[in-house]
Amino acid sequence: MKVAIYARVSTDDKGQDPEVQFMRCRDYCKYHNHEIIAEYKDEGVTGDSLIWERHSGIQLKEILDSGKAKAIVVFSVDRYSRQNPIKVLQQIEYLEQQGIKFISVTEPVFDMTGEFSQPIRYFITWFSNYFLLQHQRKVKSGMEKARIKGTKSGKSIGRPKLAGWHRNRILELRSQNFSMRKIAQELNLSLGIVHKTLAQKTGELTPPKLDVQI
Repeated sequence: MKVAIYARVSTDDKGQDPEVQFMRCRDYCKYHNHEIIAEYKDEGVTGDSLIWERHSGIQLKEILDSGKAKAIVVFSVDRYSRQNPIKVLQQIEYLEQQGIKFISVTEPVFDMTGEFSQPIRYFITWFSNYFLLQHQRKVKSGMEKARIKGTKSGKSIGRPKLAGWHRNRILELRSQNFSMRKIAQELNLSLGIVHKTLAQKTGELTPPKLDVQI
C-alpha cells in the first residue's frame, strides 16, 4: 500500500526530533511492505489545531486527495491531533470513508475492527486531549501567579510583540523563495512565529476548504 508519513512536534515537545517519529514509521512500513510516497512534518505546531490548517498538513491533504497515497502513517494519534476525542474520531472515520487508512504504529487499536474498537479508540484520544488540557491549565495558572507575584527575572509575562521590521523582513525573504526554516534562522525567530506571520500577512498558508465539515 502507498502511504504518506506525518510527524509533528509542538512548542511543548522541547528537545524532541521528528526524525525519531519518522524512523519508527519507516520501520513499520518496511515490515508491512508499504511504499512510502512522501513524508511531512510540522514543528512548533500545537496538536490542538486542525491538521489540514497546518503547513505540512495542507500538503498531506493534497497528496491524499490526488489518490497517490492511500494511508496516513503516524507515530501515535496525538501526533495527528490532540483535539476533542469525538472530533478526532470523526476525522478518522471520514478519512476511512474516503478509502484512506489511518495507521498509528504504536497504537494497533486503530487497525482493530469490531464493537470494542471504537470505545478503545475513544479512550486513547481522550487521554491525549486530557493531558493537553491539563498542561494548558498549568500554564495559565503559572502565568496568573507570575502576574500577581512577579517573575524571578523581573521580565514581563508573555512573548514580546514582533517588530514591524521583522514582519517586513519575513515577507521580503519569503518573496525571495526562502524556506520558513531558513527565515527563522536568518532572523533568530521561532518557526511558529514565521509561520503565523506569513499566514496572517500573505494568506499563502490558508488551507483549501474541506469537502465536508469534520
